[in-house]
Amino acid sequence: MTELRCPLCGSQDVATTERVAEYNAPMGPSVPYRFVENECKACGEAGDFLAVNDANIVEARKQSSVSMVGDVLERLLRLGRSNAYVERALALPSRTLARWKAGECSAAGSTLLRLVATYPWLVEVADHRYEAGFAKRALVGAAAEVLTRNLEQHSVVYDATVTNAGPEMNIHIQLKQQQPHKNPRALGAGTTRAAGPFHDVQVVVGERMLG
Repeated sequence: MTELRCPLCGSQDVATTERVAEYNAPMGPSVPYRFVENECKACGEAGDFLAVNDANIVEARKQSSVSMVGDVLERLLRLGRSNAYVERALALPSRTLARWKAGECSAAGSTLLRLVATYPWLVEVADHRYEAGFAKRALVGAAAEVLTRNLEQHSVVYDATVTNAGPEMNIHIQLKQQQPHKNPRALGAGTTRAAGPFHDVQVVVGERMLG
C-alpha cells in the first residue's frame, strides 16, 4: 500500500476527507464514485495525493457509458431499428452492437450511437447509401414531425400533410392559434377556443432548394 505523504514537503501529517460525487456520460445515467481530498497540516498543500480520484472517475465513466449504450440500443429497437438493421445500414461487422453493449464500445462507437439516438433517421439515410435526395427528404420529414409535435404541445389547431413527389417533398401546414374564450364560464375554466383566420404555410422542398 502506498504511504500517504504530502508531495510538497513530505510530511505524513495529512488529513483526508471523502465525499460522494457523480459522473454521467452524455446521454448516460449518473454514477456515484468516491472523491478523495487530502490536506497537509504541515504546509497546507491540498489535493488528491495518491491520484485515486482519476481511477474512480474512469470507472464511473465506463459504467455510465455502458448503460448509455444499452439505453440507446433499446430506444432504437422501440423505434423499429433492430441491431441487425443498424449494423447493416452502418456497415458494421455482425454482433458489433452486442459487443458494445457488453462494454467494448470505443469513444468513436459511443459518439456514433449518440448521433443515431439524436437523429434516428440517419440510419435510414445510411441504409440508402447516403443518397443526397433521400437524405434531404429525411431531414425535412424529421423537421416536420418536430414542428407538428410542438404545435400540439402549445395548443395550436393545425392540419399538416407531408407528401413526396419524386425528388420533391411538399409540406402543407394550416394553422389556427388558440386563444382564451372571452367568457370562460361558458366553456369551463381553462378552456380555449380557436380564434382568427387560418394561416396557410406551404413549403416545397426539392434538391435545388436544399442543395
